[in-house]
Amino acid sequence: MLIPYNLPPWMCMKQPYFMLSLIISGPSSPGMKIDVYLQSLISELKELWEVGVSTFDVSVKKKFTMRAALMWTINDFPAYADLSGWSTKGKKACPCCMDSTQSTWLTYGNKQCYMGHRRWLPLDHSWRRNKRAFDGTQEMGTPPLVPSGDEIMRQLEVFGHVVGHVAEKRQRSTVADDDGIIWKKRSIFFTLPYWKDNILRHNIDVMHLEKNVLNNIICTLLDIKGKTKDNHEARKDLQKMCLRPTLNPFTNDNGKTYLPAACFTMSNDEKYQFLKVIKDVRVPDGYASNVSRCVKLKERTIGGLKSHDSHILMQQLLPIALRGSLPKKVVEPLIDLSCFFREICSKTLRLEDLNRLEDRIPIILCNLEKIFPPGFFTVMVHLVIHLVRECKLGGPVHHRWMYPVERSLGRYKFTVRNRAAPEGSIAEVDSNFYMWIKRRMHLEKLRETQNRERNSDTELLKKHRDQFCDWYRVYVQQLDEIHINVLGDKLVWHAKGPMRSAIEYSRYVSNGMLFRILSHDNGKTSQNCGVCVPTVDGPTYYGKLTRIIEVQYYDESRYVLFKCDWADIEKNKGYKEDEYGIPLVSFKRLIHMGDRITDDPYLLSSQVSQVYYVEDERHPDWTVVVRTKPRHVYDIGQGGEENDDDDNGNYRENEPYNRNINADPNDADNDNVECARDNVPAIEVSVLGA
Repeated sequence: MLIPYNLPPWMCMKQPYFMLSLIISGPSSPGMKIDVYLQSLISELKELWEVGVSTFDVSVKKKFTMRAALMWTINDFPAYADLSGWSTKGKKACPCCMDSTQSTWLTYGNKQCYMGHRRWLPLDHSWRRNKRAFDGTQEMGTPPLVPSGDEIMRQLEVFGHVVGHVAEKRQRSTVADDDGIIWKKRSIFFTLPYWKDNILRHNIDVMHLEKNVLNNIICTLLDIKGKTKDNHEARKDLQKMCLRPTLNPFTNDNGKTYLPAACFTMSNDEKYQFLKVIKDVRVPDGYASNVSRCVKLKERTIGGLKSHDSHILMQQLLPIALRGSLPKKVVEPLIDLSCFFREICSKTLRLEDLNRLEDRIPIILCNLEKIFPPGFFTVMVHLVIHLVRECKLGGPVHHRWMYPVERSLGRYKFTVRNRAAPEGSIAEVDSNFYMWIKRRMHLEKLRETQNRERNSDTELLKKHRDQFCDWYRVYVQQLDEIHINVLGDKLVWHAKGPMRSAIEYSRYVSNGMLFRILSHDNGKTSQNCGVCVPTVDGPTYYGKLTRIIEVQYYDESRYVLFKCDWADIEKNKGYKEDEYGIPLVSFKRLIHMGDRITDDPYLLSSQVSQVYYVEDERHPDWTVVVRTKPRHVYDIGQGGEENDDDDNGNYRENEPYNRNINADPNDADNDNVECARDNVPAIEVSVLGA
């Protein structure tokens, strides 16, 4: 498929604009010989670059010569090797580090592991000299440099220019012995005159990478048979490498072999509580699939996760479920990794944010190296270190991953929201401002009366609420024709007040989000009643939607009001953050219930954002709040600036569990992690199937 990028963000990466250029039939993939099938496509791409194609521009009614260039490829990691020609297996599997890839062969695990992330740390960092906490060696190397296009062309001279020429085993070994590189072929894309000058030729697919990283984490934490990275073979590899002796297998008097519980090993109760949070989660309609279907509480396992399920788990649910299940030194790096994926998948990426993430990810991976066994670090985990570089070169991830290609999109609707008032709504904006001015005028008049009659502020507000509509109606009636024309028809009609009858809904769509009242949410597998209202200088209010009422004025204008049960945020009795920075809300104490004159339980539907609440039995009366935004709503803003949110619609202001990592090289407390847990029983080897 060819995907044109000359489209607005709400049209780009959508199936109606994909161009199917080639279908390769057959019982199996062509693998490295795919270049034979790509010849016709490459020929047309060369024509588009060198000659161009006469194209009619319907906007100006003229013809022009259209030219096009291939920017990069989007593919999963196995296809990376087929298209690029670099072998993505073996000791030099990283296509970014290439010849500088650091890998270690695990004798008992019978596979390669890819660590060495201390190379990306500052040169004076204490972890570079710490042997015991890492792989038993000191690290004084520097991050590898990506070879230039000319250097790659020099390496590929051995293959010539024959299309589909794949190196045989003896040829491949010769190439590797001479230059220390592992090229399996010369890609047909290098016949494009500009391809060697492209800095980013093939994208690392974040969709599959995120799924594989999550699988490593979940399967290891839950000790899932056949998938965990911590088994008998992994412990024997640690023993051979003389690392973490407290985790060495031991044999008791009855002849059975046991593995001491590692710092990341959960007890059965902790596994149950971890999975219970995921099992009970309910997200808004259309936001994600029903993740709870993948959880098996009785077996204390989880499986059958799709790519988007892993996306939601990795970035939102994993940090929430991990709280209280493992020691803090284990939970913090995993939450930091989750935050990294959240930020790297944002729709808006700033250079200063990417520089911060580039300094942050080596610390995260090094913390994980101190916790998990070497077998945990597959090449997919290692590739996380290169994601920031690709974002700097290629821009936001959502234009360079496999979701649009693999998802059956169909033709679905999207919504565009602009901060600037669109044409035809200026009167409404002026109306709100004018109404605010008139309310101020009315309050000033009441304050003059208050000074004479010595009324309290509560009595003043009560009079304002009871008298404003009548006062405003009389005020408009007393205006002359000139002032009425300036005022506008809308405000004149509104002075008469709304109609006596109103419409009440149980569900309503606003700004691309489906809202549903609390009574209709009960018993459903999804949750659409959560709302929040951010304030400019004050706190963010969180609530649950209870009523939806539409009022209509005599000029046929309509306004939808939401009535909500609001948590007590004002006195900080219903809101707090835990030790990991995760926000918690309690609805045990409510405010703005309508009992007092100052209560205001209603607000306009256009003012709210949607959230969902995640319950955790370990924290009764408190729920974790997660902010959302519809995936296909784009805030193009004024001057083309996009709102600061990510692909899931999670606003990055007040980002949940987005913490600063302590990267102080002199912080000795972060040098070592307790390898074993004394409060969890050892695991019998036979249980692991070793």
